[in-house]
Amino acid sequence: MESKMLNLNSVGFEELETADQIVNFPYGIVGFEECKNFIIYKVKNERLKGLVSLECLDMDHLRFISIPTSYDTIKKLDLVKDEDLTDLLEITNIRKENLLLLFLVTIQDHDKVFFNHRAPIVIDISNKSGMQVVFDDSYELSCDILSLATKK
Repeated sequence: MESKMLNLNSVGFEELETADQIVNFPYGIVGFEECKNFIIYKVKNERLKGLVSLECLDMDHLRFISIPTSYDTIKKLDLVKDEDLTDLLEITNIRKENLLLLFLVTIQDHDKVFFNHRAPIVIDISNKSGMQVVFDDSYELSCDILSLATKK
């Protein structure tokens, strides 16, 4: 994609002004295979502090709120089984210091927050490429975010 200046400012999200922050998804995301280009915003909303938004540049109004996790956080909270994490790094050829996993979030009734533990978004921050992986059924599709707070 040609580098160009962007001025994206969504309500409740940090303003970004560079194409350097665009993440390319060669295969799209499950259910949105035609969507290849996304940008990541930090959520400004105090209630959702620490979450990010993965916003599609190819389709208006397509945005996924998610929990960003680094390799160290994944290990510390035991979010992904060791063998699955090793396989993931080998298959994607991502170095652990360049790994960012985004767990997609669902907010219900304005106060119940769940995340999709089974199908995270994998991003290589060094080359700004991403893909979605789907783990086996031992990972929950809808996991209460409070379960993460008890792991800290």
